[in-house]
Amino acid sequence: MRHRDPHDDPSTKRRPARYSAPPVTLGHIRAHGVRHLLIYCSTGLCHHSATVDADCWPDETALRDLCPKAVCTQCGMIGADARPNWQERSQRETLTGVQWRR
Repeated sequence: MRHRDPHDDPSTKRRPARYSAPPVTLGHIRAHGVRHLLIYCSTGLCHHSATVDADCWPDETALRDLCPKAVCTQCGMIGADARPNWQERSQRETLTGVQWRR
């Protein structure tokens, strides 16, 4: 008889804890100098993406609330993945005074 390791059983493997902090809002993102969102179609087949100006929504709008409401302008699918466009943030000096290379 083979000894069975309890860690081999998928039901006993650890799952990551769910995010339980307050939702990220557009106000939080704007405080970091980001005013646009990157929106990706959630179908997985379409691969359409767009950059959207988020100034039309109030600061208290949660980023996760926008995802199920977005409609892809290419395939018509409702639902998307919305993320802050961190590329538009201004470069700040690091503690060492050296900027990261891109």
